[in-house]
Amino acid sequence: MWLGLYSTKEIEIMEYIPLPPIKMETLQEKMIRVAQEALDTDVSPLNQAPKELSCAEGVSNLIKKVFPDFTITTGTSTLFTQLKNDKRFKATLTPSIGCVIVSPRIGDRAGHTGIFITNDRVASNDSKTGLWKGNYTFDSWIKTFKYSRNLHTYLFEIIN
Repeated sequence: MWLGLYSTKEIEIMEYIPLPPIKMETLQEKMIRVAQEALDTDVSPLNQAPKELSCAEGVSNLIKKVFPDFTITTGTSTLFTQLKNDKRFKATLTPSIGCVIVSPRIGDRAGHTGIFITNDRVASNDSKTGLWKGNYTFDSWIKTFKYSRNLHTYLFEIIN
């Protein structure tokens, strides 16, 4: 049958050559890669929100690249609720690479959101340019949004 296609001599010299193992990218690794690759680009190209208010749209667009069924949102309060209720994310107190950081809007105090691209650097939408930039450290985020705007800050990590 199949043996008839090869002579016995050909079968004897065939050897098993193992393939290198395939490393599967974790969801957190994918989030990190997506957030880092997006630097200096417009992550909210549909402009559902004005450039100066497009941070939640941009972050939800990046999350959608990891989770295709993630809903695009244009508000930090809505994004916060969405992350809080999504079983693929969990709240954490420890900032680390790949975490989503959200300081939701309260009243007329504008919120903001971003993603940690290193253990201390947060990338977010730059309201002046509309581009995704590594524009905060965790400390500068807290100074800006907790102390200057009196907003709460929440961190969410992906459950792998």
